[in-house]
Amino acid sequence: MIEEPGIIIKRLREERGIKAVVFAEKIGMSKEQLSQTESGRSDTLSSDSVYKFANGFNMKPGELAGMLYGSAEATLDLYPK
Repeated sequence: MIEEPGIIIKRLREERGIKAVVFAEKIGMSKEQLSQTESGRSDTLSSDSVYKFANGFNMKPGELAGMLYGSAEATLDLYPK
């Protein structure tokens, strides 16, 4: 069974022991937006969101995109804006 991107985001956050409110502030997102993403109520993650989450987890955006979607190149522009 393939995990939804929001579930993976939540798992990564919890594995690192970061409270949702702290993580949301760290990545410049409201707690409500983070909650919507983690619960799957937000349908898709924009490339900007993937960059924010990756930075919050101290990961490369392509690494996180690969975890979320299986293929970073197919889903994420790896060149910063």
